[in-house]
Amino acid sequence: MSLIVFGNASQKTVKEIAISSQIISGEDQMTLMELLIVNGIPVASSCSGVNACKLCSVNESVISCQITVHDFINKYGHKVVLNYL
Repeated sequence: MSLIVFGNASQKTVKEIAISSQIISGEDQMTLMELLIVNGIPVASSCSGVNACKLCSVNESVISCQITVHDFINKYGHKVVLNYL
């Protein structure tokens, strides 16, 4: 299973990230922001992921530092949209 990172500014798929079975099952509680950063995707943030600045929003209104990858996939599917990419 994978997560597709789509850039709204470029109108193209920026990266496809493979998702581990631990993340899919919810065993690994990695946030979406952490996953993006680990995979080389720049994430706007001035608060380092403590939900103060809300700059790390994806898909228009999802705060990536406050949602696990597991929960994101279950609620929003496999496509992450970043406006600035």
